[in-house]
Amino acid sequence: MRQALLILTAREPAIFSSRGATEGQHQTLAHPTGAALLGWAAGGGRYDGFVDPFTIFHSGLVRFSDALPLTRSGCPAYPVPQILAEPKHRRGGVVQTGDGSRRLDPGAVTVGCDPGERTGDGRKVQREALRRIFLTTAGEVLLPLTGSRLRTATNQGRAADGQLFGYTHLDPGDSQRYAATIEAEPDAMSDSDWLRLLHAFDGQRLRLGRAAGTAYGGDYLCTVQDGRAAAGLWPCGAIAGGATRVRIWALSDLALLDEDGTACFAPSAGRLGLPEGGRFSRADSAIGVRRYAPWNGHLRGRDLERQVIEAGSVFSFTYEQPLNAMIQRKTVIGQYQEAGLGRILLAPLLLDGTDGLRNPGSAPILADASDRIADEAPVRKGPELPGDGKEPVLLWLNAMLQLDDSRRTAV
Repeated sequence: MRQALLILTAREPAIFSSRGATEGQHQTLAHPTGAALLGWAAGGGRYDGFVDPFTIFHSGLVRFSDALPLTRSGCPAYPVPQILAEPKHRRGGVVQTGDGSRRLDPGAVTVGCDPGERTGDGRKVQREALRRIFLTTAGEVLLPLTGSRLRTATNQGRAADGQLFGYTHLDPGDSQRYAATIEAEPDAMSDSDWLRLLHAFDGQRLRLGRAAGTAYGGDYLCTVQDGRAAAGLWPCGAIAGGATRVRIWALSDLALLDEDGTACFAPSAGRLGLPEGGRFSRADSAIGVRRYAPWNGHLRGRDLERQVIEAGSVFSFTYEQPLNAMIQRKTVIGQYQEAGLGRILLAPLLLDGTDGLRNPGSAPILADASDRIADEAPVRKGPELPGDGKEPVLLWLNAMLQLDDSRRTAV
């Protein structure tokens, strides 16, 4: 299989709408999507330049993944499993370290909720799920930086009455980096088409997201790396021999269909690549759903509505008989694989440990270190002060940089 790794460096705010609303506050997803990358590759007159564009953009044999945020050290962070829970009100699941980074606290966070957990005075412990954060396999936490702006429609060059609306956007922060992959099945495309596809990204400034054709932004600097680096972005799982409980972590949105061709939000074990006979554990699962109609820039209209299971959802299955050891055979399932949907991780170490016998309420298992797939990000330096250190403009700039850094490191 052909693979390439894309490293995106954010330069300006961008919007990746979570739903196709035309009124109210437009909420953004917390990362660039595979659909946006596919649209970039097909746009700008490039579609007709490929020998077989249908296979590349519509068959699912070539996949543009979602772009995951990277830590400063170059490790990918994934949508947090919605089954990870911290104490309600008191919180404490995410702590700040001495170097300014944030980490998951295994002592405060549990995998699901233990119905028998009690406080010192005998009251039941209440927990709530961690949401809208990204987590590395070693427990480092990334919070997406977002901002808001108000816009108004215009009428003959003036603001239209009653048409004020707001956008929530992804803030570039201190040049936040993201990593995505392009994958092509064997013999899915010719060598010339593969090189043409990589050329559309390598060294280019990508205009991605909603309203990217206006002054809003969506500017990403893109570099392409070889397939050896790409192999480390999306991990493969394995079932431990003797396991009686298996969890599946959705690393991206999932668009699954049942036997009748309708959207499926409670898939069976077999549909997710597990051995048949697994009993779905509702109390140990966490499933989020959303629906949206993606915009097709070529057709100047919206595609069919998609009903999907949200990234970060977790499915749990129990078996009466212990399972044999099994390596994950398939990491992408369902519809719209070409647009980044369908990524799953079977029996992740974070949730299932190494034995597959962990019950609800157990602590998450963190890896000793996360796999680095990119170089360490350069450290931003402020302007140098003159010898006496009293230049007013430079003093003000340094004060603003320190204030900005303090806001970004605040928990």
